[in-house]
Amino acid sequence: GEGEGRSESEERSQHPSPGPINNEDLEGAREGAIRKNMLDGYDYTLLPAGLYRLLADWYGGGPHYPRRILEQANPGDDQPTQYTVELFPFQFEVTLCDSSGEPNSRSTISFVFSRMDTVGHVQEAVLKELGYTGDRDGARMWVKLMNDEEDDEGNAQPAETSDVGAGGGADSEYRLFRTGPKLDEEEVGEHLDDCDVVMALVEVQNPNGTFPRDLLDGEWRSKLVVGDMVDAQDSDKLWFESKIVVADDPDTVKVHFMGWSERWDDTMKRTSTRLQPFHSQVTPWRDLEKEDTVEISDRAYKKEEKATWYPGVVIKVRAGNSNSTENRIFPDKEVLVSAAPGETWVAVDSE
Repeated sequence: GEGEGRSESEERSQHPSPGPINNEDLEGAREGAIRKNMLDGYDYTLLPAGLYRLLADWYGGGPHYPRRILEQANPGDDQPTQYTVELFPFQFEVTLCDSSGEPNSRSTISFVFSRMDTVGHVQEAVLKELGYTGDRDGARMWVKLMNDEEDDEGNAQPAETSDVGAGGGADSEYRLFRTGPKLDEEEVGEHLDDCDVVMALVEVQNPNGTFPRDLLDGEWRSKLVVGDMVDAQDSDKLWFESKIVVADDPDTVKVHFMGWSERWDDTMKRTSTRLQPFHSQVTPWRDLEKEDTVEISDRAYKKEEKATWYPGVVIKVRAGNSNSTENRIFPDKEVLVSAAPGETWVAVDSE
């Protein structure tokens, strides 16, 4: 019939090559990043990795933007597992500090990590790339979250990173990244908000046990007073919301671990790495909503010196009794918790 016997060149002329892959319109402000506010199926199409590699081998072009598929929490035993493509993984710009605590900009290295990577994996990968071979506890990482901007034409511009420098306190907005015994269980996404780039500083412990940035980080520590909230690490290396209860010594403070008896209060040097800015190590959790799960002490039901803790669930939420929002640390709300001892209303700032 018609069309029989066509040569290969004639077939190619009927179906010309689409040309090389051109993903330049997807390009974000930094290498490996893509622009936000794009629509799947309109601005781009997601392809299985094997198919994309085949097309790239045939036609060439780029740039390429490989992305991970993340498994979502299963909504129920009778529901199929849900998956999503992680379009915007964390972009890390990591700089090694020198012996004075100042960053050495010549040592900056770029990384891409999934929000489902563990904190331990991130730290180990960074330290390995920086050539550090010591114990993981002998190095610390400080992080600062930044967002890129768009110019007048809508093109993404990298966030200004030239201010990577002195100080780990509030002024520089750097905070100590997660430490403790559960680094290989906790995911990065639990501790970092969405952002375009994570600026990170890595410092190595001095032979005397101090860290180079301890001196740069000292101002907020010297100003701690009774009533200030901090994150404090106990003898088991677990972090807790804590309150300063004694601060009359210029070198030490006494901290109370929220939810624990006063007999566990601990005196620490102001320079101790076990003392960190509030909610830099402990994830904020007290803005509770209905059906949230909690642990509740029997001290919420009766006065007990030694507390027994029970799993509970929030069944109702109501506004608190405070008439002032000035300097509030926790949300002004109360929750009705159901647990083994019964139901009881508790303020979310309760211990």
